[in-house]
Amino acid sequence: MRFEVTSIRPVRPGVIGEGVNFNPSPTGFTANLTVWMMVAIAYAPDDNSWETFPILHMPKWMYTPDWYTIRARVSEADEAAWRDQGPRHELLRAAMRDLLKTRCHLEAHTVPAEFTDYTLVVGPKGLTGMKPSDPKAPLPAGGIPFASGGEKKLEWSNGRTVVHFYGVQVAGLAEFLQQMSPSRQVHDRTGLTGRYDFTMTSAGNNPTHDRDLEILLWPVKPLGLELKTGKYEGFKLVIDHMDKPTDNDE
Repeated sequence: MRFEVTSIRPVRPGVIGEGVNFNPSPTGFTANLTVWMMVAIAYAPDDNSWETFPILHMPKWMYTPDWYTIRARVSEADEAAWRDQGPRHELLRAAMRDLLKTRCHLEAHTVPAEFTDYTLVVGPKGLTGMKPSDPKAPLPAGGIPFASGGEKKLEWSNGRTVVHFYGVQVAGLAEFLQQMSPSRQVHDRTGLTGRYDFTMTSAGNNPTHDRDLEILLWPVKPLGLELKTGKYEGFKLVIDHMDKPTDNDE
C-alpha cells in the first residue's frame, strides 16, 4: 500500500501540532506530526506502543520539535481496502513506511530485543464492571476521543480522579493505561471486540513520582479484568540513513 498523492509541509513557526493521529480518513490520512512520530506510526507494533517504541541512531535533527502537516490520499482503486483496514491500521503503517522511504530516503533495520510489559486479560469470573454500549446511543458532549473509537470524560470526586468511558473497546482502555506507564507497553489479550461503558476511579496519588507506577493506581479488577506483568520478544528500529522530508507535493 502507498499514497498516490502526498503533501508534507512544515507547520508555521510557533504552531504546535496536535499529536499523533491514528485515524485514517476514508480516502487517506491528514495529521500534524514530527518526523519521529511519523516513524513511530510506521514501525511501532500497535497504536498503543508508539510512545515507547525504541528508535536507535536517530539523526540529530530528529530531536528538534519541528512539526509537519501531512495530507495524503490513496488511489481510487485502493479506497475500499483502505476504508476496511483493521484496527491495527496495517495499511496506514505500510503507506507511512513507503512515504518515509520515498520522501525522507529512510534506510533502517530491526534488531530483536526483550521488553517488560503489561497484559490485559479477562479475570476468572468474567466481566463484572463493563456494560455493553448501546450502539444507537450518542456519545456525551465534551469527551476526549480514543483512536479506536469511543471517548472518556474526567471528573474529580473526594480528591480522586474518576474517568467515565463511553463506547470504548478494551483497546481504548489499554491506550489509557499505556499513558500511565510510559516505558512499558500495555497489550490487550482479552479477545474482546465489543464496546463498553464503564467507570474507573484512581486509588490516590503516586507518592514515588515514578511514572511507570501510576498504572497501579488504576485497578482493573473491578471491571473483571487482570493486569499481568511479563516479558515479550519485540524489536528495536535502527536508522541507517534518513533525510529531512522535502516540503513539495508529490
